[in-house]
Amino acid sequence: MTTTQAVCDYTAFAVGLTSNAALAAEMKPPEQGGTGPEAPFDFLYSMGVYVKSDITTTPAGKAVRELTLALVPSVPGLVTSTVDITASGGPVTALALLNRGKDYAAPPVVEFVGGGEGGGAPAKVASAKTSLRVNSVNVTSGGTGYTTPTVKAIGGLAPDGTPATLTATVVLGVITAINVVDPGSGYFAPPTIVITGTSTTPAFATSSMELDQVILLSGGSGYVGPPTVNLVPLFKYIWPDGASDQRQPFYNLITGGLVSSTASKILAADPVIT
Repeated sequence: MTTTQAVCDYTAFAVGLTSNAALAAEMKPPEQGGTGPEAPFDFLYSMGVYVKSDITTTPAGKAVRELTLALVPSVPGLVTSTVDITASGGPVTALALLNRGKDYAAPPVVEFVGGGEGGGAPAKVASAKTSLRVNSVNVTSGGTGYTTPTVKAIGGLAPDGTPATLTATVVLGVITAINVVDPGSGYFAPPTIVITGTSTTPAFATSSMELDQVILLSGGSGYVGPPTVNLVPLFKYIWPDGASDQRQPFYNLITGGLVSSTASKILAADPVIT
């Protein structure tokens, strides 16, 4: 079974004089107007997972927060290889990035498959690495009262990387879009989008990443034809389909934070992987 997402549900029950609306506000994160905990983005990014949606609802007598986590990018990248073929086989000499993909939370792992005699493995398998850049920025809450906000992409950048350059579009004090002027380069995780400037209520935004570079580290040897280049999402590299319990890292993901925020007992359902 090929899996693509994990769904994590957390339920708190209204007790005493606490209303469902008040409980829901305490469950929601700040970017949704609540006081609840943020999703643990750094932890998720370290596994190559990003938050696809974060929704709080109020069925009778309780509040439910549901995190849907993407285990793979929404659009996979595509890379092809070129080989210097000699009588005895040669190395991979170049990689072509044909599709940068979308919604990567971490650089994918590069695997070279085939290319040797009879389509098998060569004498020495090539190796490569990847990095990310900013594809787009999604405004999750436009805020109010802005005039000339400054937008920066903070974190997620390798020491030799270049930060992305961003600008905001403001309509009647509300940030309606954040524009990527320069996508930057050398990211290993999505940066935090920091919006500064005078406002009445703050705006929030998240970044979406795509492939920046695929760098050939070693061409290997013994190739008689171009090998297939597989870009394996980091989560699937750590927890392959069918090889281990992919639910394991998502148990009680934000339970402690919700208990502290709501001062209520939180019931966490088993993560559902589909």
